[in-house]
Amino acid sequence: MPARTKALRRKYNRKRRTSLIEQGLCVTCGWREVIPGRTQCQFCYDLWKKSVERSDPGSVKRHERQKAQRAERIAKGLCTECGKRPATEGMRMCPRCRAMRNDSTRKYKIHQRTLKAQQSGTPPTEKERYSKWR
Repeated sequence: MPARTKALRRKYNRKRRTSLIEQGLCVTCGWREVIPGRTQCQFCYDLWKKSVERSDPGSVKRHERQKAQRAERIAKGLCTECGKRPATEGMRMCPRCRAMRNDSTRKYKIHQRTLKAQQSGTPPTEKERYSKWR
């Protein structure tokens, strides 16, 4: 998919989500009222909860615990990843965690492009070919 199309879709989805949240409507279905303190209606939340519990039984409790932990770290001004160092001003992560996240994201994207190139039969670029050795 072209980058322009992805960017436009991402922009549209952000606007739609923001608009629904401001109106107090569910971000999933778009027409029911939300549960207080959430962005989904009861119906969509129950569907999400069932599907998650089916795939990983303890994940809903873990999700709630992580959400509370993240909010606590934000309130204290700490990094949301490690919780040890102060977050960079205007960000939610410390420079060290942000660098690690950027590095892993970069490697993942290169890996995905390499797999896609292998499936389509086009050879990977030199950067993609040797990125795993860095």
